[in-house]
Amino acid sequence: SEGMLFIAVPNDNRVVRFDPRTQAFRDWELPSGHHPNALTVDRTGAVWSTGYGNSSIGRLRPAGGMIAEFATPTPNGSPHSLVLSEDGETLWFTMQSASRIGSLDTATGRIAEFEDSGKPTGITIDRGGAVWWCRSAETRLGRLDPQSGKISDLELGRGNRPRRIASAPDGMLWVTIYGRSHVLRVNPQTQRVLRSYALPPGSGEAHSIAIDATGVVWISEMRNDTLLRLDPAAPDAMQTIRLPFANTGVRPVIS
Repeated sequence: SEGMLFIAVPNDNRVVRFDPRTQAFRDWELPSGHHPNALTVDRTGAVWSTGYGNSSIGRLRPAGGMIAEFATPTPNGSPHSLVLSEDGETLWFTMQSASRIGSLDTATGRIAEFEDSGKPTGITIDRGGAVWWCRSAETRLGRLDPQSGKISDLELGRGNRPRRIASAPDGMLWVTIYGRSHVLRVNPQTQRVLRSYALPPGSGEAHSIAIDATGVVWISEMRNDTLLRLDPAAPDAMQTIRLPFANTGVRPVIS
């Protein structure tokens, strides 16, 4: 929102805003037990969060400091990751403990849930509007058609437990594989895995993933405190970037 950066601080139960121009921080304490796991900002500037601790979705309006919470119908569901639809009218989110997918109407706060499996984590939306997510306890991606509510899946192959997923400018999906030094490129239209990319020798556990506006893929590695840069045009020349701190278990990366 207007060049600001927003940061989820789950252990301190806060959302922090950083202004790169002034180097100033501002923070908001969230309702008790919320413990935000993921954030996204809508076109009005409202900040939405998954309340992993109290099974809710939060909405912060930074201009006035107004905070609202919307409880999920299923308690103790552990809302994990979230993504906004292209029109901004629907917020989709995963519920890791409950193995459900949730949708929230951003105008009314009304939540619907869809039964799933496999402890879903990362989530994204493809160009056609279909919702995709990672079933972290299985070797499959889930897919939901918002028009029909029908859920299907895509098998990734033995040992390929997905953790995070992101959509690229060219319409392809990129997936990190939990516990393995691989990322997958998926075509959501044909629903096929196009390629598996092995990360450089010595790489840590691939966790989060983001794609920038040029199509370059960025991967965070929890165990090495590093970022990897993968250019799909030159996939054999991955770049490893070591972060200026150690033993922090770097996780989310966003673009």
